[in-house]
Amino acid sequence: MIILDDLIHQFADPFAFFRELVQNAIDSGTGEVEIETRHRDGVGAVVVRDWGEGMSREIIESKLVRLFASTKDDDLTKIGRFGIGFVSVFAIDPDQVVLDTGRSGEYWRVVFGKDRSYELFHLDEPREGTEVRLLKTMTDDEFQAFRQKAESALYKWCRFAETPIVFDGRPVEADFTVDSPCKVRFRKDGTRVIMGMADEGQGFSGYYNRGLTLIETSKSPWPWVKFRIDSPLLEHTLTRDELLWDRHLARATGLLAQMATDDIPGFLMTRLEELARGGTQVDYEIHLRFLKSYLVHQKEFPKAWRKRPFLRDINGQVHSAEDAHRALAELRLMLTAKNGALARELLQPGHLVLHGGLALQEVLREILVQSAPSCLETQFLLLEELRAADVEAASPLKESVQALFAAIDIIPDEVLFVEPASLYGEKQQTTAVFRLPTGRGPIQREAWQAPLGSGTTVVFNLAHDVDGQSLMPLVELAIEEPEWAGLALVDSLAVTPGVDPRLLEEARRRRRARLRSARHPTPRDAPLRLGENP
Repeated sequence: MIILDDLIHQFADPFAFFRELVQNAIDSGTGEVEIETRHRDGVGAVVVRDWGEGMSREIIESKLVRLFASTKDDDLTKIGRFGIGFVSVFAIDPDQVVLDTGRSGEYWRVVFGKDRSYELFHLDEPREGTEVRLLKTMTDDEFQAFRQKAESALYKWCRFAETPIVFDGRPVEADFTVDSPCKVRFRKDGTRVIMGMADEGQGFSGYYNRGLTLIETSKSPWPWVKFRIDSPLLEHTLTRDELLWDRHLARATGLLAQMATDDIPGFLMTRLEELARGGTQVDYEIHLRFLKSYLVHQKEFPKAWRKRPFLRDINGQVHSAEDAHRALAELRLMLTAKNGALARELLQPGHLVLHGGLALQEVLREILVQSAPSCLETQFLLLEELRAADVEAASPLKESVQALFAAIDIIPDEVLFVEPASLYGEKQQTTAVFRLPTGRGPIQREAWQAPLGSGTTVVFNLAHDVDGQSLMPLVELAIEEPEWAGLALVDSLAVTPGVDPRLLEEARRRRRARLRSARHPTPRDAPLRLGENP
């Protein structure tokens, strides 16, 4: 009994019994598995039906009710191998388990009690396949919770089964795929694999037998890919928490290794070549991130790739890694993520200006052995682009900041709040505030901290204040308390030593005026003006 208890509780998820019963049904050759739940008179029931080959009395007594007696050993057309799966039904502590089955003209009912003892009865009526009923006392609320867990468990363990499964009239199914725009497939001799490129830290591996889940984990033996493999070669251990390492798993692992180190990297390079010639910039950047992840872990850019044209320039032409190496050695390699026409105006003829964002910069650093081209965006900014990127949600904070600037006789032409994506380049992303001379054309780096006041545009990076913290809490505070949010931001610039009394008084005055206006709204044609006594 102790051994039986240990086997029953080997399943970390008690509802994994659904996987075991579905597995037995698939092994029986059924064309469909039907699961039904119902609740009546304080008793919940789960019914699992199949229309497979069923069991005779000899099979029941020698296999079903005996531990470790399986007819499936070394039979790769069957999933189970240890002969213990059926005992999993006792993991939910049922009051009774009833099994009806038939084979070769004989039909039987096996009734298991709460103490797991059983009785065998002959059935007069024909019985096709096998039906298992689990009965358990529970309230209506308990049954509803039980049913939700049952449906969730079925989806977790059985959603990729190729044999149709129906739960309370609805199919349990999902596409056998991974979430990646760059993926390859393999299918042969009952084994199917779907493998996709993954961003850094986004690996995944899933192992299945006939579509039933064995193991799923957020880690991958090859960190640059995510994959699922479904194969009759695979089986989990007796404890159901690891894969069984044998010659079959070794073969499957060899296949996965070939796909991860050869097939999908090659496909990725082909996709990058296509995207460099005519894909969207977004898709191009996504695939560059995949390449960066691969290179970081493999530590080498394959020689066979050096002449492949996958680098896009600002004119829409494509170039190879060899071209980039040559241009870097001659100090004519540059990188930009922004306006190509402007970049052409700023450079001398002969420069190779590659078009891409941070992903391309990281890829080039790996390819060029820790050297990377200069980013044009670390050398100039475009005011017209920053205006276009101004964040609407920051309007209350912007209005408050402008009023407080005026209170201390600092009146910039305009104030902008932009997200870091608009400030491409490592140095800009960690810069809190830009004071840019207002005007047209590129603003050179040496002018990024112009004197604050008239003729200046102040640009706040929403990702960072002067202490490296996000400005978003102040943006949110400004919805309800714009004066105090503005005061905190202007004071953080340290334009005056300590808190300037004029700032504090103006913040208080504006807050009183706002609250008074909320109690006694002013007519639309008589708005409160800056400097007006409330």
